[in-house]
Amino acid sequence: MKNGSPAFQFYPADWLSDERVISMSMAGEGVYVHLLCYCWREGSIPADRSAIVVLCKGYNGPGIDEALTCFVPSRKCGRLINRRVESERRKQENFRKLKQIAGLDGARKRWHTHSTPIPSAMAKNSSSSSTSSSISILTPLPPLRKGGRKYQRKIAGSNSDPAYREAYENKKAKEGKA
Repeated sequence: MKNGSPAFQFYPADWLSDERVISMSMAGEGVYVHLLCYCWREGSIPADRSAIVVLCKGYNGPGIDEALTCFVPSRKCGRLINRRVESERRKQENFRKLKQIAGLDGARKRWHTHSTPIPSAMAKNSSSSSTSSSISILTPLPPLRKGGRKYQRKIAGSNSDPAYREAYENKKAKEGKA
């Protein structure tokens, strides 16, 4: 899948209290979990029942119909998606974007708090001798505006990705509540 995340959060309390899951047979629950995993990995599942039977390793029992009640047609691709899976995917994307912003801000603070930035990082696992030629020199980050919030606004304003902006706005809203 495009998002590269190998896993999604599974909430047992939500699973065990969901009305649709409670009304499913054990076979239906098994098919549902199986299809959720495909949906996470691929972004959607086929809308064609025969293709779903193939995904379910040839199982063509009543559990398939029960599980399919938890999927809706996608507007984008003509396949089926699960709204909860998509919600979890957005949460992960937003979290990843916030961590990216925090990492950039942390790097700025680390490399630009002194009057002169450190010109290179120390080499790992190398000799302390000054004659060592295996030290790699890292270029310091370019000077940025002072103040993390201005820098974050600059980053968020320059990116047209809606998930990125949503992550930024969520972070700003949380900071306002604190």
